[in-house]
Amino acid sequence: MKKKNNCGFFIFLTGNYVNLCAVLFLLLIPSILFPQDKSEEILNLGNEAMKNGDYQKAVEYFSDYILLCPDSASVYHSRASAFLLLRKYNESFDDVNKALTLNPLNAGAYTTRAVLYMYMNNTGESIKDFEKSLEIDSFNVNTLNSYAAMIAQTGDFEKALTLINKSLEINPEYAEAYRNRGAIYYYYLKDTLMAFNEIEKAYELAPEKTDNINALGAMYREIGNYIKAIEYYNKALSVDPKNAEAYCRRGISYLYLEEYEKAIQDIEYGLMLNPEYKGQVQKYLDEAKSKLK
Repeated sequence: MKKKNNCGFFIFLTGNYVNLCAVLFLLLIPSILFPQDKSEEILNLGNEAMKNGDYQKAVEYFSDYILLCPDSASVYHSRASAFLLLRKYNESFDDVNKALTLNPLNAGAYTTRAVLYMYMNNTGESIKDFEKSLEIDSFNVNTLNSYAAMIAQTGDFEKALTLINKSLEINPEYAEAYRNRGAIYYYYLKDTLMAFNEIEKAYELAPEKTDNINALGAMYREIGNYIKAIEYYNKALSVDPKNAEAYCRRGISYLYLEEYEKAIQDIEYGLMLNPEYKGQVQKYLDEAKSKLK
């Protein structure tokens, strides 16, 4: 499936959302307890693997659980979410459809399928599923923000901001909403000051999240404060030493500081950690190498 993205690397890129414009999208992964000791233990292990970012292991645990309890809509949805984060879209689509067959009122499953439709470039079906999810659960801030991110790509920025604003009325301390609103101000409305303020707010609310740290570093880089940007990328790497985005971003800042060897080292290491960034950072790597000659 062809991925559509022009927003990923700046702010919407998350180490998880689908860190594709999907890492942008926060999936509604249920954590449900069941009375059977063995199945409960397996489910807890799957949920823990998801929490730790080990999505392949999560798939294995959820598959074991499904063998014991084949009619659990929630666990099919959980496995669909894990498959989505592994970029296994066909498997994810099959599982989320199974979840909805078992429970047609699973709001989170509609959100997950909406994200999948977005990656299939099927905007119409994506909108239908987002609307269905909100019809079932109109107060879910994750769904509101995921829907806003998709709508922004269609050019309807007013609706996107309305959705984000609604999520903040529900939860004024939802950091993702501020980061998403900042991305819209920066990418689409070209308002750097408003974007900076939104990203700062996201960071204040959740300073431990690498997405927020990297986003604030990116804002400092945009205004030409490369030293400050590097400070934030260093913070991100102290939280997650294998954060490919932080390495690539720090490398670009080193490039602007004319520290070409450091730029090359960081960008190459970032690409080793996540080759999917190549299309976005290769030109900076090439420039650093040409300047070093």
